[in-house]
Amino acid sequence: MADDETTLRLKVRVGRSKEKCSVMNRDRCTQERMAANDAPLPLGYTSAWLALGVVSPSDIARDEREYFMGNELSPEHYRWRAFSRFLAAQESLSPHLAQQLYALGSADPDSSMGGSMMAAILRREDCPAELLHTALASHRPYLQRIATERLI
Repeated sequence: MADDETTLRLKVRVGRSKEKCSVMNRDRCTQERMAANDAPLPLGYTSAWLALGVVSPSDIARDEREYFMGNELSPEHYRWRAFSRFLAAQESLSPHLAQQLYALGSADPDSSMGGSMMAAILRREDCPAELLHTALASHRPYLQRIATERLI
């Protein structure tokens, strides 16, 4: 039983081999999964999260450790915290980055969390007008309202 508490038997695909990741080597296993092109990332993260710099492989490994320790069992909460930290650290967003972050929210598997990400971008003072116009055409009324209020 003690072994079950200290070792998580998580099978991951790394190339053609399967490996069991212990708590001690979870970071390495997570990084190997991220390096494998066809391997899905933990907790609903995608390669876009990495490419935009919202998270690093070590951030994902940390979140995965916390998840498996049972601290928080909702994957979208980890993504939201990572997104919020990233956004708070940005003094300003280029129009291109704002659009990419908005698209990241649009593509999120949890539509409520993704919508919150999109709304956070729209509420920023540096949100480009063209993104506000994009939100006006959204099928999400709350994004339309935010965009309308910002454009008035």
